[in-house]
Amino acid sequence: MDLIINILIVGFYLILLGFFIHKTTRKHRPAPYLLINLIFGVFGGFFAIFSSSTTFFQSFNYFLLLQLFFYGLQFFFFYLFLEDISEMKPKTSRLMFMYGLLITQIIALLFIVLSSSISEEILIISWILEGVGFNISALYVFLFFGIATYYKIYKYTKEKQVFGFISGLFIGSLGFILNSVYDTITLLYYIRIWPDSVRAFINFFPMIGLLLFMITYLRDIDYIYRLPHDHFLLMITHKNGIALYTAEFESKKDIEINESFFSGFISNVNYVYEDVLKSPSSIENVSGKEASILIRSKKELLFAFVTHHPTAMLTRALERFVIRFEEKFKSELESKTKHLGRFQESNKLIKEHFPFLKIKKNHLVVLDK
Repeated sequence: MDLIINILIVGFYLILLGFFIHKTTRKHRPAPYLLINLIFGVFGGFFAIFSSSTTFFQSFNYFLLLQLFFYGLQFFFFYLFLEDISEMKPKTSRLMFMYGLLITQIIALLFIVLSSSISEEILIISWILEGVGFNISALYVFLFFGIATYYKIYKYTKEKQVFGFISGLFIGSLGFILNSVYDTITLLYYIRIWPDSVRAFINFFPMIGLLLFMITYLRDIDYIYRLPHDHFLLMITHKNGIALYTAEFESKKDIEINESFFSGFISNVNYVYEDVLKSPSSIENVSGKEASILIRSKKELLFAFVTHHPTAMLTRALERFVIRFEEKFKSELESKTKHLGRFQESNKLIKEHFPFLKIKKNHLVVLDK
């Protein structure tokens, strides 16, 4: 039964990985940490299949050790994915905590290999440390950080789809809680052989959690890019302060921005940074407690994105949008035409690069008729 569950888990991972690669390559929306997470999940699942079908004694089951190693890496990269959609860069305390657990697990696995023929006592201690690194990292990423992140998304969006992720993370976490109990009893009471039904019962929970995750994502694969913060506005403006295009997004908090004042403000900030301070690079971020402005400077244009909280994934999406905008409107930008009606097609570019945002209204400036 355990073998069948592991086969199903690999199948779910392969389906998710296939859809994810297809979508991200076709729409040019990479999410590298999630991709690596799924790849390690596939490797871990394959080694779990080999581990389930082997008759070797547990401490000599190298397939099991490889399974635990790749699943440990999977937890770490899922954590990085959550940081990617939540922050500009990982929080130092969380990152060090996760690094510590991963290193603890890897060192413990090495000692398991080395001590299997040396000392039974060292072997038991190594398995305890491996369990600490493995189970605590899974519980922290899924039960605490993961559920907190997706609940934050629900607070902003009120989308019931989020509960598919929350339910999947919670049910998967139950499996790792049971796995912790299983490991503790095994080591303390020297139980070497368990009925297959026990391990199958434990693995049933991560399988159901993964299934819920897969179903929720496959209903809308673009939900990968949903971010747990409010996003307000994207503006494209000349460096002389004249706004060309503005898109306002649906958000939990309604704000009113004077277009002329805001475009002039962005232009002035950029002027001070580039022309007065003679900085070799353009200003990229204006931060405040309630909102931040991401700014990208390209030749004669400025791109400004107003958000409650900037994240790494949002920043990459903005940079791809800027590149694609320059490519799509290359002739208009090079001819410096004053009639920029084609810029209305920016709506399509926004939907391509910011699939998690819904345009509330947009405004195109046409300077001649």
